[in-house]
Amino acid sequence: MNIRFAVIALSVVLAVASAGHGQAQSQSWPHQPVKIVVGLAAGGLTDTITRIVAQPMSERLGQPIVIENRPGAAGTIAAEAVARGPADGYTLVMGNLPQMVILPAMTGTRYDPVKDFVPISIVGSNPFVLCVNPKLPIHTFADFVAYVRERPGQLAYGSGGIGNGTHLSMAYFLKLAGLDMIHVPYKGGASDELAKIAGTWPATRSAMAGAPPL
Repeated sequence: MNIRFAVIALSVVLAVASAGHGQAQSQSWPHQPVKIVVGLAAGGLTDTITRIVAQPMSERLGQPIVIENRPGAAGTIAAEAVARGPADGYTLVMGNLPQMVILPAMTGTRYDPVKDFVPISIVGSNPFVLCVNPKLPIHTFADFVAYVRERPGQLAYGSGGIGNGTHLSMAYFLKLAGLDMIHVPYKGGASDELAKIAGTWPATRSAMAGAPPL
């Protein structure tokens, strides 16, 4: 069976470039289609949440909602594009933990998540779980720790990208447990989910909504 271990909650926040907030309001926003930029590949959790809220949002605003996927660099490419784009309130970003908290604090980004964006709403959250390939002789969390400890540097785990919450939560767990595994990053959760379902990697971190059924 797959082993699941809840670790941390992933929050997804809809945000707009800060300079356009007041301008958009003064023009009776919205009077044209609104675009939401997603910094991860189509099919992942953040993309799925965006598409779920896009339809009722469009009905409420009376304008089409266009979703644009710009995967890469754990979502920072998308966030920078929105921060540097027209500040008119018509280009939003579906921000997540790596874009708005982790990478700006750890490595620095060419945008300031506090100064360059105005948060609109927390759209959703999801706990992370640890998923293990069911073909392995692992039935408990202790089994997993023992199995990895006996094979230092030999086993790999997938994630939604470098600096992504799935990557860092797994890296933190491995450090606490004194384990050594190889990180295999993807450009988004969708690709990682497919590899996980195919049994490509012994283990992976996943948002609970994207985890395969027991």
